[in-house]
Amino acid sequence: MTSWGRFYTETIVYWTPPTRDSRNNYVFSAPQEIKVSFAEKSEKYIDSLGEERVSNSIVRTDLSLQANGYIYLGSLLDLSDSEKANPVTCKNAFPIRKVMRVKDIHLGVFEYRIIL
Repeated sequence: MTSWGRFYTETIVYWTPPTRDSRNNYVFSAPQEIKVSFAEKSEKYIDSLGEERVSNSIVRTDLSLQANGYIYLGSLLDLSDSEKANPVTCKNAFPIRKVMRVKDIHLGVFEYRIIL
C-alpha cells in the first residue's frame, strides 16, 4: 500500500479503453473493481489538445488507469450484464479524460490522479 492507500475507501468499476475485434467493432474488456479515493470536484485542467476543460470528478489510485477508459462509482454487483459488457450503456459510467502521475517525494512512490 502506498502512502495514499489508507485514503482509498470507495469502490469503482474500471473498463480499459475499447479495442477493435475481428469484425472491426469496438469492444471493452471485462471490467474490474478497484479501491480508490473519489471526489466529485470541479477543477480546471488542460486536455491533450491544449484546451482548458473543467472536471466532473477526481479519482486517486496507486494503479495506472488509461485515458479513454471508463469509471463507474460502485460495484460490479450494481451493474447489469449489458452494462458490464459496454460502459457506454451505463448511465453513471464516465470516460476518463486525463491521467496524471504524481510522485510522493518522501517515499518515492507514485499515485495517479484521474480526471473525469
